[in-house]
Amino acid sequence: MDIDHTSLDFKLSKLAQKSALVRMSTVCLLVSMYSYLIIPPTFSLMK
Repeated sequence: MDIDHTSLDFKLSKLAQKSALVRMSTVCLLVSMYSYLIIPPTFSLMK
């Protein structure tokens, strides 16, 4: 019983790590997309 509980906790922690990693990569992707969309127009406006 205890082994099942600890393995379940381990799986949950692994899942949480994975979801955090996915969230971080998604945020990075969104930031890069926004910078790609926003920065060139501002540079062209500054010129």
